[in-house]
Amino acid sequence: MAGNNGAQNKTAAHIFISPSGSTKKTGRAICSMLEERGYTVREFNLAKYRGREKEVYEAIGASSLLVVGSPVYAGSALSPVTAFLNKMPTANKKPALAYVTYGTVSKGDSLFQLAGALDRKGFKVLGLAAVVAEHSMMFKSGNPLGKGRPGESDNGEIKSWVDSISSSLESTGGKSMDYSVARQRQLFGKVMQATAFRPEFQGFIFPPVSFREESCDSCGACIEVCPSGRLDNLPRINKSVKCLHCYQCVKVCGESAMSAPVRLMQPVLHALARISRGSSEPVTTCYR
Repeated sequence: MAGNNGAQNKTAAHIFISPSGSTKKTGRAICSMLEERGYTVREFNLAKYRGREKEVYEAIGASSLLVVGSPVYAGSALSPVTAFLNKMPTANKKPALAYVTYGTVSKGDSLFQLAGALDRKGFKVLGLAAVVAEHSMMFKSGNPLGKGRPGESDNGEIKSWVDSISSSLESTGGKSMDYSVARQRQLFGKVMQATAFRPEFQGFIFPPVSFREESCDSCGACIEVCPSGRLDNLPRINKSVKCLHCYQCVKVCGESAMSAPVRLMQPVLHALARISRGSSEPVTTCYR
């Protein structure tokens, strides 16, 4: 990848995956703030660029700034995002920002994972943000965790964050920030990361998605929102691709061909959120 050209090339590549829309919304807010500072931004939803990753890598190489976004599922960034970063060509101290959106239960080590992947590829990580959002599994609830988030207060935190690092975006050289500050510190979070949130256990804990082919009208809505490509060849489900338990296929299916007992998880998620944060309100947290 080409090195950073600073103010002579104020372009940014924004890569993200956003099954429920919250990550895209947050990323658009960040990109709008960058555009106000003179950046030209190209945005890439990685779920729509499967098989075309080379185009995205080339766009990143031609940009002076990289912005990476992911929702948090089970305390981790989405595996398609981290896999994309791990295969990315190396950079030469090009600045990067990373953000995640999470439904108040736990952001886990998601930011630490993204920052570590960027750092290992030679990017200079200047800022990280964990943004509170409505929990993606609670679309059937009248009182979802993170209801109405991200909102004005979250955008205010993001604006302050972008303001504080804007002077560093065009500098060359230097090191990544100390991204260990974004590591999971709470004992509860560490326990969850070591037990329930482990990938090998998620299939037993999260409700499975069922598909009734006879009810499917082939509208393609579920294929459009699936972040992993598992549904690309319906009515055949590609079981070699891991389900990420975002449940957006269930949410958008007008014929109930996709179903999952997500309501059963709602009291569990509320309890986990209370244990995780106690009586305090969930807040968007930014690191620089």
